[in-house]
Amino acid sequence: MRSRKDRDFRLSGRRQASVSAVPGVVEHEESDMMSEIQVHVIARQMFEKHGLEAIVQAAQNAQACENKGDTEEAREWRHIEDAMKMMRGPHLS
Repeated sequence: MRSRKDRDFRLSGRRQASVSAVPGVVEHEESDMMSEIQVHVIARQMFEKHGLEAIVQAAQNAQACENKGDTEEAREWRHIEDAMKMMRGPHLS
């Protein structure tokens, strides 16, 4: 059984694509990828709740997805990781 903290790091459901049955009519088609706004909302929430640990967890989730061959979800986790790194700001030396 996963801990509550682990569940907080999972991505919620994905959007389904819609296809028009009428020739010549193009409907808005949503991809499986999250929108830029969704990525930043998730990143902000994770970062505010878990701090720097959220960046580590996003990277670990991306690696786990890559190991399973789920490149699309891994790309989403990398995007979330990058957004949190921007929120963190530059490294201090």
